[in-house]
Order: sequence, then structure tokens, then C-alpha cells
Amino acid sequence: MPNFDYLLFDADGTLLDFEAAERQAFFATAVVLGVDPTEENLKLYSSINGALWKQIELGEVTNAEMQRLRFTRFLAAVGSDADGIAMNAAYMVNLGKGSQLLPGAMDTVRAVAAGRTMAIITNGLPVTQRPRYEGSGLREVFGDNLFISGELGVQKPEKRYFDLVCEKLGIADRRRVLVIGDSLSSDILGGNNAEIPTCWVNTKWWTERGDAQAKARPDYTIRSITELPALLES
Repeated sequence: MPNFDYLLFDADGTLLDFEAAERQAFFATAVVLGVDPTEENLKLYSSINGALWKQIELGEVTNAEMQRLRFTRFLAAVGSDADGIAMNAAYMVNLGKGSQLLPGAMDTVRAVAAGRTMAIITNGLPVTQRPRYEGSGLREVFGDNLFISGELGVQKPEKRYFDLVCEKLGIADRRRVLVIGDSLSSDILGGNNAEIPTCWVNTKWWTERGDAQAKARPDYTIRSITELPALLES
């Protein structure tokens, strides 16, 4: 195991509990907009939203298009005449309140921070990701090193996203950097594209990959973020 001087952590699904934040935000928004706050409707919305984020990764839609389409499609599917754009705006505010951390996340980043530059790399929008970051307590470890695709104007897995992060952190030797994330198609493929070593946090114990993930090649794989300190010491 090389000595990594820079650790670049994905946020959602790696350190932040996005499923908990999404659930909280969806139910709070649905109640106000008169949509049934049911598990079935949450599952439907989540599938629509997830598919659009995959299209963003592939460069097929923009962030602005995603925000316009996700609740418009959801409301059409459930037969509601509510305003999809208004629902998206309310949801964004509520999502910004969801700063729950995954179990062991804070202890892990504290354990590996000594002598290293730490940064968070996340696809998303500043209106949600910055409040969630501040509320999570992660600033204690990461300081101002929060890189949001919506601010950089490019997203993972594009090489340019990682180029910009390296420029801002003053990274010259990418062999001294480790990308850590749960998404093969975003974090791991992005690291591959930028020729940066990667660690896949395979929290779902996947044994098979879909076509969109087939090109991703993690250098290391762990089952939980809490396994990272032992990996780095090995």
C-alpha cells in the first residue's frame, strides 16, 4: 500500500446518509404539496431521480434539466396536478437539512486525517450540499476542502472535475492521491479517468456490475468506510 498524502472522499453513500436525507426531505415536501407521503411514492420518486442522476453522469442531461424533470415526471406518474418546479424548490430546501452521517464515518475520517490533506468531492448542488456539509460536522476535519460539481461546472466521472480538484489542492503527483467512494460509475470511473488510485466502498456487497459500471476498475475494495484506516496502514 503506497503512502497517500491526499484522500478525496465522496459524500453521499460514503460519509453522508443520503437515503435518510432523501426520505426526510421527500416526506416533508409531500405533506406541504398535498402528495401522499407513502413509501411507495418515495420509492417511485427515488427511481426517477436516480435515473436522471445517471444521465447526468453520462452527460445526457444537465443539472437544471434534472431539477425540472424529476418532480414533473413523478407528479405525472401519481396523477397529481401539483407544480413540479415548486415541489423541487421545496424539496431542495428540505434536503439541505439532511446532514445525517453514516455509522462510523466521523470516527474514520478523524482516524486517517493526521498528516494528510482531506477533501470531499461530491456531485450535487450548493444549495443542498453546503448546508448538509455544515450540519454534519465534517468541516472539523475537511475545513474548506468541499468540491461540489454544481460550483465547478463539471461533475464526476469527468476527468476535468478531478483535474480542477487537483489544481485547487496543489496536487502534482496523482499517485499520492486516493479517491474513496461507493459509486463505481461516478467515483471509481472518475478516478480511473483522471489516473488517480481508487478505493471502492462496496457497502451493498455487489458481486455483479451493470453495463454502466463495467469500465470502472477499483484499486482497492472495502465493505465499510470503517475498514479504511486498516487498509491505509497495511
